[in-house]
Amino acid sequence: MFRKIDRKEFFTRNAIEIAPDLLGKLFVKKDKNEYLAGIITETEAYCGIIDEASHSFKGRTNRNGAMFQEGGVIYVYFIYGNHFCVNIVTGQEGIGEAVLIRSMQPLSGIKLMQENRWKYSKRKFPITDDRKLLNGPGKICKAFNIDNSNNGKSLFGDNLFIAEQNPSENIEYLQTERIGISKSKEFKWRFLVKDSEYVSR
Repeated sequence: MFRKIDRKEFFTRNAIEIAPDLLGKLFVKKDKNEYLAGIITETEAYCGIIDEASHSFKGRTNRNGAMFQEGGVIYVYFIYGNHFCVNIVTGQEGIGEAVLIRSMQPLSGIKLMQENRWKYSKRKFPITDDRKLLNGPGKICKAFNIDNSNNGKSLFGDNLFIAEQNPSENIEYLQTERIGISKSKEFKWRFLVKDSEYVSR
């Protein structure tokens, strides 16, 4: 069903190289015996000691420990007292790099994604516009039912993984400054699929 990426070398490269390569790939998670999948449309790279916006800039802590694992796990953190964000850990063990998944295009399990979003929503009506279902890191975690219990989990299992589209697509993308940060804003480490309707602000 899914062409899972199980090559360790895909994830052990640096975050700036992997961030655009993730565009067009599938993020897949099993929830309630159903596979939820989205096409990754927007990413941001965060790169350790040279990047003041990265959680790993000042070194390893209890909170950011997953970032310092070898590439191929996810790093989940809670932000603004409101939502979780999911990142793909990259590079070698001890480096502290990751790629934030900012936005996706829903592909499968959309009804369950909508139900999961509805659980956390204060809206009177469910989300029926697919373009607004996964267009932000907090929305992604709600839709995929991701929280701190998923922090550090491997991407090489059967319940959580990155997959290739079949057939693989040649993705055109834009590269811009990252958003929602106040430090290291000069780095153009945000990557998004060109002309996609499924990206964040």
